[in-house]
Amino acid sequence: MTMTARVAGVVVLLALVTAACGGESTRLTLEEYVTEQQTMTDELQDMGLELAISLLEVVDLNAGTILDPAGLQSLLEGAVARLEGFHDRLLGLEPPEAVEDAHEAFVAAASDRIEQWREAAADSAQMESVAALETATDKQPAFFEACIGLEAAVADEGLELDLDCD
Repeated sequence: MTMTARVAGVVVLLALVTAACGGESTRLTLEEYVTEQQTMTDELQDMGLELAISLLEVVDLNAGTILDPAGLQSLLEGAVARLEGFHDRLLGLEPPEAVEDAHEAFVAAASDRIEQWREAAADSAQMESVAALETATDKQPAFFEACIGLEAAVADEGLELDLDCD
């Protein structure tokens, strides 16, 4: 093995060890963070619209009844799986220090919200009304607070973030 090959091998090994041990922070700038958050919010809004359209196939909004409990459960389980994917992306973000606490509160509230949807999916086979579904999936006050708190933390730093908290 040549000296160049050995040095290259050591450099690669050091890079892997450094990455495994945390290495340098890949903390996002505030602008990058806002862009990532806004992109995910836009994707979640699209998912919500798709879910609302699909729900029309399994519920009768005029009568307030659930027409297909198994279909509803399948839709909600699919939504939970997609929400978990977004949550994983949130966990992967390294926010700037200025919004780190607000980000962590938002991630925790999002985790609780996903659990709420997971429970709604599990219970949906027994739901008889649209009102029961709405109650089971209604946004929690803690989620609103964390969401608005993150928007405010970003605003305090001079940028705007619209997480569609309402």
